[in-house]
Amino acid sequence: MAGLGKHLIAEVWGQNDQLLNDPDYLRESLLIAAHRGNFSVLGVNVHTFSPHGVTGVVVLAESHISIHTWPEFHYAALDIFACSGNPWAAFKALKERLHVERFEVQELDRGLLEPG
Repeated sequence: MAGLGKHLIAEVWGQNDQLLNDPDYLRESLLIAAHRGNFSVLGVNVHTFSPHGVTGVVVLAESHISIHTWPEFHYAALDIFACSGNPWAAFKALKERLHVERFEVQELDRGLLEPG
């Protein structure tokens, strides 16, 4: 069976809660991840919550990258879904930028098609 895309669902924890609450830094990080994954960016939306937390989404020609942060728990949820390019390179870029200490990743093959 061939898949139409790869979907990485990641749980990440780090020490620097300031990075997880900085919308400009997270926007830049998402765009760097898209570049490293060899993706085509169609749009970016980042929203800051009060008193803390950020949600960011990069819409890609290949699908999307998203982040949802809970700085008070040093935690972020990442989602990288792509039908081409390199989602693992994008994840590595985010892991470095967020100073991740611990992570768990699930890799899913999406759009499994029967041959023929």
